[in-house]
Amino acid sequence: MSEQTTTNPLTSIKLWQARRSSLQTTQSAQISQIPPSRNALLASSLLGFGLLLTFQFILNLISYFEIYLQWPEVGYYVGLVTTYPSLLVQFVMLTVGNKISARYRIQFSFLLNSIVLVSLIFVPANRSAILAILAISGLGTATLEASLFGYLSTLGKEGAYSAAASSGCALAGVLSCLIQIMSRGVLPPTQAATLYCSIGILILIICIYTFHLLEQLQLAETKAIPDQPKLESDSSSSPYSISGMVQVTKSIRIGEIEDVGYPSQLENIGGFDNLSLSVIIADLWRASKLVAIPCLSIFIQFIATFLVFPGLSSTIRYRGQNSTIEQDFFTFLNLTFSIADVVGRLVAPLHSPLSDSHLLLYAISRFFWAPLIFGLAREWNGFEADFITWLIMLGFGFTNGHVVVQCTMSSSRIKESERELAGFVTIAFLHFGIVAGNNLALIFESSS
Repeated sequence: MSEQTTTNPLTSIKLWQARRSSLQTTQSAQISQIPPSRNALLASSLLGFGLLLTFQFILNLISYFEIYLQWPEVGYYVGLVTTYPSLLVQFVMLTVGNKISARYRIQFSFLLNSIVLVSLIFVPANRSAILAILAISGLGTATLEASLFGYLSTLGKEGAYSAAASSGCALAGVLSCLIQIMSRGVLPPTQAATLYCSIGILILIICIYTFHLLEQLQLAETKAIPDQPKLESDSSSSPYSISGMVQVTKSIRIGEIEDVGYPSQLENIGGFDNLSLSVIIADLWRASKLVAIPCLSIFIQFIATFLVFPGLSSTIRYRGQNSTIEQDFFTFLNLTFSIADVVGRLVAPLHSPLSDSHLLLYAISRFFWAPLIFGLAREWNGFEADFITWLIMLGFGFTNGHVVVQCTMSSSRIKESERELAGFVTIAFLHFGIVAGNNLALIFESSS
């Protein structure tokens, strides 16, 4: 009679964690030794551009919604409705997200955001329909953000591909504003909005194909190593000496990199089916402790940003005489913010990452911009000149991009095998900050 053995729950958790960590560490060690591929970096930048494209396109339509839907407070609702669904997405991504291939999550999200832009063209313009479209956009963008950065964090060394995608995100703000301005410059508002969204759809389709191409790329490294040692007759030297060097190339196709997330290598671990929640909580707690201060910093940073942007910022009035700027003033403000944001993101990697204490203080200091932007919107004395508006938006945008990159650079301080889950946690805190900032903005607006 065979004796049935039972597996201790705690032992099962530790065994699974150790096995997964070993797989991730082995894979990460192999990939992280390969220098970044230029083509893969360009593809990552384009994917990052597509990531925030839909949200940026919707931001630039705020003035259109204000006029044609007679909806002056739309700026506050854009932030709220696009970010509330992200809370559900973050919960799913942090728990069971890895059970679905990153390939399918990324391509589905790009497709969903394309459908959002198609809906903006063909769905009758009314407040309820716009709110529904914004909510779907929030689901697509949040899923894409967590999936793309989680995927890219497993490639290359020192987060090179994630940094490239982050730069692409910043460029989405700049180029979407330029597309909007040029569309409005050559067509009436309704036709311009149609052209504007059509260009966005085309770019998102290109992003789907770009991700397919990215997976076909080879990450390769060529090294010179000693040739096989040969026996020499010279007794004055060691009996074995190196007579030459050979070139050895190590490569791997990106699409073949194994995903060692939650479902991998679990079949032989007894008791896991009843312990998945315990394992997930244990993993999340461990990852949260590794990036606690960066997560808190990015949470505070996005509260400070969305406390005044886009809601309050969209109410700032242009006082000049240029009719082109006047009819799309928020788009020009967003362009100014986005250009400064790009510069901040480019400057951040040029110096060492800030210490945790300095990073937290830096994030808190961004609340300095809130009363300044409030003064612009409420036309306080001394805030009447337009050049003051441009200067404040430049500073506000620069510090936004600089703090974001400083927070994401903190991932280089932890082991490669922990970076994907730590990235998921960081993105979750980012969205918590956005939701909190939007809610506070709406509360302040209602009470003022």
